[in-house]
Amino acid sequence: MGLDDIQLDVQICSKLFPGGLVYDTIPKAPESKKISFDGKNLKSVLVLIDENHKLKTEDADLLNNLLKACQLTQEDIALMNLGDQVAVISEILNFLKSEKAIFFGVPFSTIDLNISDEEDKILEAGNCKLIRTLPLGSLQKNTDRKKALWKALKELFEL
Repeated sequence: MGLDDIQLDVQICSKLFPGGLVYDTIPKAPESKKISFDGKNLKSVLVLIDENHKLKTEDADLLNNLLKACQLTQEDIALMNLGDQVAVISEILNFLKSEKAIFFGVPFSTIDLNISDEEDKILEAGNCKLIRTLPLGSLQKNTDRKKALWKALKELFEL
């Protein structure tokens, strides 16, 4: 006698499975996290900022100048404000299939990647090369850090 030949009495089944063996409703699939960004991500480059508000004009200008210097346009990147996201960074990188990323002012404690806490240097997380740096507003005032970032960006984008 094999396992396929075992038959259970109705009373035993009702005790083992008090809720029954058939679902009355189909269980709902877990909701997927919505990931939103500006740009078209044509070159698989994530630009991540962590701002509680819309970018100031001078910060947006600095970002646009950095993108131009790296030979990138708004369409080439996925610009994302971490404050507007429910997903964690590793999910964002996977979803966007990011090959390169720049994190402006993203606290190290919120980065769920196995990387060092170095700034203005190229770091690797899986298939993505990334640079962490100061928030755009802080970069405006810090020439030395701007130079260090530019050096790392030239290496990252092979300029």
